[in-house]
Amino acid sequence: MSLDSYLKSVRPYMILVLVLVVSAGNLALANETILEKNDASVFRRMNSKGQTEVKLEGDRMQVAKSDTQINWNGALHRVDVRQYQNMPIAVRFEANVKDVKIYGNKSFHGFSFLLEFIDEQSTNVIGRENVTFRKQTDGWETTNLNITIPAKARWMDVKFVFGFATGLAEVRQLQIKQNIFKVVNQSSSDFKTALIVQKKNAAAAEQSQLALKDAGKLIATNKVLFDNDGLYFHIQVNDDSFFQVYKGMNTWKGDSLQMAFDPLCDRTAKPGDEDYEFCFAFADNQAEITPILIKKETVFTQQDVKFDFSHTTGKQSYDIHLPWQVLDIHDTDKIEKMGYAYAINDNDGKGRTGYEWASGIIDGKSPQKYGILIFDKQDLGIGAAAILDHQDQQFYDDDQVHLILLVPAVTKAITEAQYTIRINKKKVYANTLNLIQGENRLRVSFPASLLEYGLNDLNVGISAADHPLLNQIFQITRTSLEQVKSDINRLQQNNLKQIDSLQKVLGNLPSDQLNTKRAQSSLGVGQIFHELIASDLSQERYNLALRQAHQINEILNKALNSVKTEQDQQVVRPVHMPIKPADGWFRDAQGMPVFLFGSYGIEDIKSVKSLNFNTKRIAWPSIHHFFKSDALIPSSSVDNVLGIYVNSIRKAFQNQLVTWTDPLNVIEKRVPKYFKKQYPEAFVSGNHFLDLDPDHPKFIEAWDAYVGLVAKAIHQSGLSDNIIAIDLQREPGFSSVTPYTEAKYRDYLKDKYHQIDLLNQSWGTDFKSFEKVGNPNSYFLIPNAFYDWCQFNNQRLMLHFKRMKSQFTDAFKGDAIPPISMTLMNGIHWRDKSYYSTGYDRELLMKITDVNGCDTRIYPEADEHFSLDWQNQSMSFDFQKALDPKQPIFDSEWHSVQSVGHVHPVVDAKYLKCALRLATWHGLAGCHLWSYTGDRDQKDPIYLIGNAMTFPLVLEAYTHESLKINQNFDRVTSFAKSHKPIAIYYSLPSAVYDGIAYLEVLKKVYRALYFQDVSVTFVTDQMLENDVINQLQIELLVIPNARYADAKAIAKIKQIQQKIPVVFVGKDCLSQTPAGSGGNLTPFAPSIQWPIHSNWLDYIEPATKVLEQAKITRAFGLSIQDTEAKIKTIEARFARFENKNIGYAVNLGKSAVTFSITNQSSRQTVDVLDVDTKQLMREITLQPYEFISFDIVDK
Repeated sequence: MSLDSYLKSVRPYMILVLVLVVSAGNLALANETILEKNDASVFRRMNSKGQTEVKLEGDRMQVAKSDTQINWNGALHRVDVRQYQNMPIAVRFEANVKDVKIYGNKSFHGFSFLLEFIDEQSTNVIGRENVTFRKQTDGWETTNLNITIPAKARWMDVKFVFGFATGLAEVRQLQIKQNIFKVVNQSSSDFKTALIVQKKNAAAAEQSQLALKDAGKLIATNKVLFDNDGLYFHIQVNDDSFFQVYKGMNTWKGDSLQMAFDPLCDRTAKPGDEDYEFCFAFADNQAEITPILIKKETVFTQQDVKFDFSHTTGKQSYDIHLPWQVLDIHDTDKIEKMGYAYAINDNDGKGRTGYEWASGIIDGKSPQKYGILIFDKQDLGIGAAAILDHQDQQFYDDDQVHLILLVPAVTKAITEAQYTIRINKKKVYANTLNLIQGENRLRVSFPASLLEYGLNDLNVGISAADHPLLNQIFQITRTSLEQVKSDINRLQQNNLKQIDSLQKVLGNLPSDQLNTKRAQSSLGVGQIFHELIASDLSQERYNLALRQAHQINEILNKALNSVKTEQDQQVVRPVHMPIKPADGWFRDAQGMPVFLFGSYGIEDIKSVKSLNFNTKRIAWPSIHHFFKSDALIPSSSVDNVLGIYVNSIRKAFQNQLVTWTDPLNVIEKRVPKYFKKQYPEAFVSGNHFLDLDPDHPKFIEAWDAYVGLVAKAIHQSGLSDNIIAIDLQREPGFSSVTPYTEAKYRDYLKDKYHQIDLLNQSWGTDFKSFEKVGNPNSYFLIPNAFYDWCQFNNQRLMLHFKRMKSQFTDAFKGDAIPPISMTLMNGIHWRDKSYYSTGYDRELLMKITDVNGCDTRIYPEADEHFSLDWQNQSMSFDFQKALDPKQPIFDSEWHSVQSVGHVHPVVDAKYLKCALRLATWHGLAGCHLWSYTGDRDQKDPIYLIGNAMTFPLVLEAYTHESLKINQNFDRVTSFAKSHKPIAIYYSLPSAVYDGIAYLEVLKKVYRALYFQDVSVTFVTDQMLENDVINQLQIELLVIPNARYADAKAIAKIKQIQQKIPVVFVGKDCLSQTPAGSGGNLTPFAPSIQWPIHSNWLDYIEPATKVLEQAKITRAFGLSIQDTEAKIKTIEARFARFENKNIGYAVNLGKSAVTFSITNQSSRQTVDVLDVDTKQLMREITLQPYEFISFDIVDK
């Protein structure tokens, strides 16, 4: 029989089959054929001189060789394996080998099974796998082999040969399978990730329960039900003791419950405007609900939610009814599932421990980590969901796609479910899942090489008992990694050429032109990111590298074009050193205001200069270098580290960079070794960036000595004029309580109350003496006690910094010390009262500062009406400017792109320009853009995702807009200096006592007044006492639900009411006095009173009317073309500059707006001259984020 004839006869036994193989517990193996070659023409005779007999005998193939000469005669089966490159295959066959005699000494001499992989040209073997039998088997022996098809294999040859041996072999059940889909069964009787939520009256309601366990211990159970009215939760917590002494935003620190919701179930990495989180606690003998995440501009009213709490020995119970509308769900027919997680906070008085069901609450807010609630609307007792377990939806060739299929069941009646996976409508996998009562969970994985290049529809279908449970489509993209790498390398090479070209062009241009400066900054961005892209490539961050490379290409192209074609040859306004704070701004030696800009994160001088920054942050040397013992004698290394520090300031000076300098945060690793050993009790928590007790006498001694040495080094350097501010601490805040603190607090209380009876009367306590007053945290639920602590702590923080400042005064021996500042977190003022317990009284702290330092956040998140979250920034800067107009505002961590707790996936350069302009119009005199990240040469550097240093266009926009602002900064400052006829009363006591009940009304009133084409300011009790109402010519005072004021403030407001209109928002304004200020006041008789509204929009109409009532004259205003517009989203302000009327307008909304400027006296539209384009305009159209600065041409 010829070999060809033989191969035809044994074809059924020599089929090469590539099929799906699944490893899934006791699930049936899939046997869906992907590739099968039955045609005998695929076999061919291999060249040989010897003779091998091959024949068919029953259900097996027989191979016999008697020729002792070496030959490789046998059967060859060649298969095209291009589409399976890099994929694993599994080989299985059974062999019975007899009478083997070997005539060679190689390991492959014997009866061999061979797999050979041939390259694209069909010429070279690029891989080989073999199994050789060198002796007789004991009957049928099974062989299993797992290998991977090489990356560049075109063909796979399958061979059975004897080679340099003789004998008889029988082979049966040959299978070669491609393990495409791997399925792992992760089912559990507990619902760990998903729950099929039962209706409130369902028979299986008791099974609709989430168990929260820790190391096998049951922490809590959570029965979840639903009906047309909302969700119902009955949560029982196993806890031996109940401890809750916190209020408001701090209730999570005590025994409490947190629940998070993702109603859209879109599983975003960070919470969006449609995600919610609440904290439920029993505080101050009442059930309290604190919204942690809610929709912007949504007012949460606790009365909307029914919440009952009870606790007995060993058990705490939370019963909650959450109406659908609280989660902004109004069409319940469309809600099938939602993301959900809950956490139990346990505090027995020794610190809080948190436990989570699912995740995404405690260790970083992330809906992507939530579990899923599936609502059983069909009463099946079973549901289904699918999760794409991947950070994003882009996959490279070598990636694995991981799907998690969830089939929670509370019924035993349905025993199996069917699931199907399709890619672009083509079925690629189907199987059956045997069900248990509980959470049925499969993790299905397959290689991304099954996807087509580009966008793919990945469809998951699940059904049970002929009921469709899920039909979900994920849109995912496959990208060729080799192509991406090639594109990045091509762009990098091209960008290098552009960098070289731009350098040559700039070398021939005058350096004092604005266009040249902007192009230099673009070049700097290109150079910096060229290196960052290389780092990202080395760490396989291909998507990021590609996006950055494209943006750099765009930046360099534009820069080259601009320097070749732009005709505008503005000369950069020269800056004459030194620069000092004066009259509310930073001014050069000729008195001209200078806008200072730099970065917190870009440190090296070369990069700073390349971006044309004019300021640089330089940190003090760490305190751990300074002292070796209690004697506080400077160590031998002090001169060296201080020398390096001073040289850094000198180098900045030599490069025309002014310095902002501050101590490194005092964390544990920066504490001197002797101090750690001798004073372990000094280590405390609760002080932001200070791990030591600020009241410990040994800390005070060491800290004063340290500050004194730094101050002395600065003075002796002669570089004081180059320092725009000594930042005493970045983001300070004290909340630690130690015995030293308690002693100081008792002294404070003695000075305030003098007699213990008066304190008891104020607090409602029965202390026998002041010495019995212990830890103030124990009394935070007593309003007057909390207020007293806040007042004391404000003094404590201020005195700490006053002592630091005195070290500079002493070191400078009568010479002028550098300006003093501190970076205070903006936004603290507008949150709940718990944030007022950390020492933040900005007005008090500003008594020792020369520069109004801050850390401000503005985000690109849109809400219902606006394209960005603008209010915190504008309101904070207006507040700072009101407290002391003579101190320039410097934001040393301007969080416009990213913050520690905030990441936005895409940031538009137009947004950055808008945010920066908005900041300067409201008084910002300088800033450092937050751009700090970890080392890019690490796998996952901290703060990388969403950082400014991942958006080249954004960094370029920051440099360009800063240069442009600086060019005409005297004009920009006109708006912050202009008359502000409306003042909002900021009441520190009301913020401390009432917190959000006061602050939310204040914020809503501010927003309603913001779009009235007139500037708004703030007044405090101290400002009222200083008669600023008359000095600033305030024409309208608004008191926004401020219930607390002392007698002096009340008397002043009564006087003011006789002169100008005063608006009282709420019926209880000024009805209470703070602790130690006497009893309740007689009710005020407001001339104008507004009710408290839950929606800020309801304040717009009364705000408009009261401006008319107060006869506040506005020289100019806006006339919006769209009369149907529900709200105004254009901010406009007007001022006088160089004897002419000027203005600006910025579109904070989500759609384009067309408007004109009108003279309010004549009611006539006026022409405006765009200062950038020099275009005369009567009608202006602005897209979202766009702004215009103009001169008014009023004939």
